[in-house]
Amino acid sequence: MMFLGLPYGTTTPADEHLRWLRRVAQVPVSMAPGDRLSIRVGRASGLLLLGEEEGWAEAALIGDDASTAAERQQIMVGQLNVGHMALIWGRYPEARRALALAAGLADTYQYQKLRGKAQVTLAHLDWLTGDWDGLADRAGSLAGDEELLQPVSRLAPAMVTGLLYAARGDQDRADECLRLVLEQADRHGGAEYSIEPAGALARLRLGAGRIDDVLRLTDEPIRFLEHKGTWIWAAELAPVRAEALLMAGRIDEAGDLVDAFAAGVRDRRAPGPHAALSTCRAILAQHQGDPLGAAELFARAADAWQSLPRPYDALLSRERQAHCLLRADRSDGALSILTETFQGLSTLGARGDAERVMHTLRAAGVGVKRPSWHGGRRSYGDQLSPGSST
Repeated sequence: MMFLGLPYGTTTPADEHLRWLRRVAQVPVSMAPGDRLSIRVGRASGLLLLGEEEGWAEAALIGDDASTAAERQQIMVGQLNVGHMALIWGRYPEARRALALAAGLADTYQYQKLRGKAQVTLAHLDWLTGDWDGLADRAGSLAGDEELLQPVSRLAPAMVTGLLYAARGDQDRADECLRLVLEQADRHGGAEYSIEPAGALARLRLGAGRIDDVLRLTDEPIRFLEHKGTWIWAAELAPVRAEALLMAGRIDEAGDLVDAFAAGVRDRRAPGPHAALSTCRAILAQHQGDPLGAAELFARAADAWQSLPRPYDALLSRERQAHCLLRADRSDGALSILTETFQGLSTLGARGDAERVMHTLRAAGVGVKRPSWHGGRRSYGDQLSPGSST
């Protein structure tokens, strides 16, 4: 029943997985404590992967240490899974607590591979929360650690490397890196492993105006989510897919996508997907010719991202809010927001985005000083970014 309840590696709809996970809880079987803990970890992991709130109550019962080696290993695995799913849900403080606990136990009891997995997800979390100091080195080291980490575990830090390239304005290296990550995700993992890399590469291609590429990259992943019903995973995919559909003139499809996403996350306490949904709604309003309404929606999206906290996406939403205000002839407010956005992006280290905002400000007659930037990282061809210096 547990095997049938876990949603990884299949196209089985979420409702069927959920039926098995709930049956597991109803079976009156006497078990040893270690076996009972294993079932609890599996149920919590499966429920959270499916976007079910009851998974958090199950996760709270996993514990933080045990007297036997077998039970300790189950606790570490459980906390790793909870940390990863809290990241997907956008519950970042919970993610950090679970991952720090797992990493600490792994250190104490010398489970090096589990510690490596915790470090992988912490690097991903640091990208999202804007903790970028030293992140390029850590992500590069993890992505190149073939001894400790399996190929599928190295995908996330390699993706972080590509995202850092993009934020720093090195679009060619970002495209090369993210394309390689997506190819390896398709090769080594199930469809769920490809969702976020596909969204990241699509976002880069959208910025370059390559709409057909965006639609191609996001088509299969979005169909997978539609069929499976696990919309909790769509935060990195739905906004870029919706915008590409709008730019291709497929207005009804974009609206249907946003409606399906909204229905899929409606009752979940999942701030990450809800922030992405706010972004989708702002994008719809912008393409419907309502610049003031879109500006208000982008402001709400920015607040939602910042509350996670996810400062990079909050700043990008502020930039879009300002552009909508410019279209509505609200230049004073727009330029004030752009100035703050430029400062925020510069502080974060998002060189490429900061320079784009700087050019907009200068074109409007606002003098801003270009920050001092450190040199970028060199390319590694078809390798998954071994450690190097910035």
